[in-house]
Amino acid sequence: ERVDRQMIRHLLGKYSREELGRLLQEEGRMSPSSSYEERSFMLSSSNMSSGSSHDDSNMFDSTSSNNAFSDTSSTCGSITSNVSPRASHRRKPNASPSTTRASISLTDESSWDVEDATPAASAPKQKGSFTCGFCLEEGIQKTCTRKNDLKRHMEDFHHTNAQWFCRHRGCQMVFDWQTAYKAHLKNSHGGSRMNLDDAKVPLCPQTVFACGFENCLQVFEAPSDVHAGPTFKEYVSHVVKHFDEGASSGQWSYSARMRNLLRQSSVLNAWSQSLWPDGDPSRLRWNSQTSSVLRKRLETRHLGDLQFLVQYAIALGSSPNGAIQNFRADFVTPIRSECRMAIHGHSRTSAAPTPDADHMQYNMSTGGANPAMIAYYQRHAY
Repeated sequence: ERVDRQMIRHLLGKYSREELGRLLQEEGRMSPSSSYEERSFMLSSSNMSSGSSHDDSNMFDSTSSNNAFSDTSSTCGSITSNVSPRASHRRKPNASPSTTRASISLTDESSWDVEDATPAASAPKQKGSFTCGFCLEEGIQKTCTRKNDLKRHMEDFHHTNAQWFCRHRGCQMVFDWQTAYKAHLKNSHGGSRMNLDDAKVPLCPQTVFACGFENCLQVFEAPSDVHAGPTFKEYVSHVVKHFDEGASSGQWSYSARMRNLLRQSSVLNAWSQSLWPDGDPSRLRWNSQTSSVLRKRLETRHLGDLQFLVQYAIALGSSPNGAIQNFRADFVTPIRSECRMAIHGHSRTSAAPTPDADHMQYNMSTGGANPAMIAYYQRHAY
């Protein structure tokens, strides 16, 4: 019984109660006779450097892995089937050591079992090797053995309508899904056990979904918040179909996804007429951290001044690792509880009544000019 309690405490420290309840429900529905091989994922580590360090992890820690380093601004992966088995290991060289982060093989933390770590080349040829592009953007190698598994992974982990802001003092990193934030805590903060829910900030619903394959210009736009779910499913099906095209789809990259977001119907005209000095937008490279606010505004159609938005996109793409300080104070992450932007098909939360002035209290900012300051103000309010 003592060991059982230890396991329960470990799981509660790792998952929220809601996630743990969902896990129990899914495991309860799963037939005992189901094929272990069909329900599992292949894990392959991406060795970006000549040396890798192995850390001795707890027996219950499913995220233990080999560590290497990759640059977030240039991380991209060839997402092809086993027709070209070597392509899935290609990476661009590091652009800047100042923005590197750990690249790891990571298991899903929801409805899938885990196979032993296996090199992709040793997989049976009749099975595909399907890599998640969103995970690659964060330096995480997530490879599925079936296309349906990749669909489920994308639907469960990459449609959160939230972000996780690191609450460690001095850290301004922000992540789009909880697993990436947990990997960050492990690799950058010594396996910190901070409450994950405290870092979560609900955002306005994503209604624009852009393909990240370099040879694809597809962007999916939901006409309203209520249509976002079906549009996302259509988008996921589109992404998975690229695996049937092999290497012709090109590589998945964060910058390709950003370029397609800028091609959405409401922005395309301003983007096409922008005064980009080199005339070739494919040379722009964005960093997932420095362009987080811009991307979320594009994904939620919180566009505002289009001329400013386009020029800001060009500035960030021209200097992906540099901090752009001179931007407007109202250009912030679209936080659900604070949104007042009037957008067709977008439902806003009702404005709270203005409280009476009280010199003994103060209102805590949750955005400001820099959305990463959310965590800063939260930390300093306690």
